[in-house]
Amino acid sequence: MKRKTILAIIVLTSISLIGLVATQLQWLHHAIKIAEEQYDHRVTVALQNVEYDLRRMQEKHLKHAPNEVCIYCRNTRFKIATPDTLLLDSLISVHFDYQKLDTCYRYALFKDANDTVVYKSTSLVSEPLRLSEHKACLNCLSQYREYKLAVFFPMKQRFLFHEMASWIGASTLFICIIIFSFIFVIYGIIKQKKLSEMKSDFVNNMTHELKTPISTIALASEVLMKADKASSVERLIKYSHIIHDETLRLQNLVEQVLQTATMGNAKIKLKIQQFNMHDLIKSTVNNLCIEQCEKPVNLTFAFNAKIEEINADRLHITNVIVNLVQNAIKYSGDNPDITISTENCEKYFVFLVADNGEGLSKDVQQKVFEKFYRVPKGNIHNVKGYGLGLFYVKSTVEAHGGSVFVSSTPGHGSKFIVKIPLELHVC
Repeated sequence: MKRKTILAIIVLTSISLIGLVATQLQWLHHAIKIAEEQYDHRVTVALQNVEYDLRRMQEKHLKHAPNEVCIYCRNTRFKIATPDTLLLDSLISVHFDYQKLDTCYRYALFKDANDTVVYKSTSLVSEPLRLSEHKACLNCLSQYREYKLAVFFPMKQRFLFHEMASWIGASTLFICIIIFSFIFVIYGIIKQKKLSEMKSDFVNNMTHELKTPISTIALASEVLMKADKASSVERLIKYSHIIHDETLRLQNLVEQVLQTATMGNAKIKLKIQQFNMHDLIKSTVNNLCIEQCEKPVNLTFAFNAKIEEINADRLHITNVIVNLVQNAIKYSGDNPDITISTENCEKYFVFLVADNGEGLSKDVQQKVFEKFYRVPKGNIHNVKGYGLGLFYVKSTVEAHGGSVFVSSTPGHGSKFIVKIPLELHVC
């Protein structure tokens, strides 16, 4: 898939996701607003019912005891009495409960004329009650409109939130799932794109590496086929050695690829044995430089580990050393200066390979152990490799129960530190 196509998919999907989230949030806001209006309506109905019950009780009281003082309302013949707050509490509680309103509420009785507080259900400051939008006239039988009831809900928003908690929770959950799925899919697309590019780079490099020995074998075979009786034995042996060496080279390439492929699917099988790490490092590095070094290399050994013997797979540890030293040589320019040091850290044998190369940025350091990853150099591929060496190093060291990490500063070289347990027991 082309980069532009992926970018277009990401942009269109992002716009769709933002639109979906915005629509969902708008719906939630609208739903909360409707719930608040319904709540206010239920409060109004409850207060009207309180007023209706008071009206009915007042009429009944006047019918059976016309010469007694009225409870709340008055007409021109009667003197104002102190309101029966217990009765008012009871009526408010009954009707608020019937309307399923918040039980945390405050109310107060005011005189219409000057907003004087006649009674309040709490020591709360009167201002919130005076400004409350929930009010009802309780002296409906009087032509002078003497009293009004005000109700205030201090926890109204919390109550509404609890009422809609299931809807809000479900909506939030679905939004989070959609966002997470979107991020996961985009991350997967980008990762697969990078992996595809790295595989393509690997195939190109491997094809180039395979062409060289195949061409060499073809030429040497052609020379041998054209040889006559007059050809010297030395010449025949020379070309036979060339074919043999190039065949071994091909075999090593195939084994490396197969070994790395197996590493991603199964656990590495280790053959544990005891050996001296200092001796192994010296012999491996010396042989490597004699056989493969095409440029002078300045090697420095700083063996500070007091415990030199470890239990590990000798072959795999040898390959780890080879990969690290080869990388140090390849990426150190024309005058490689390699330092290999060792030390003991608790129950681990630690060895470090430092070079004087260009160094690695922090972004590259996080990816350098990934399969097929190679340090980007634009379109220039002046350093041979397949992006498998450090992946092999990491997989092998972790199979031993150890760890490997890199410390580097651009322009000041790199240090690869490997920690391997001194004792390793494999069942």
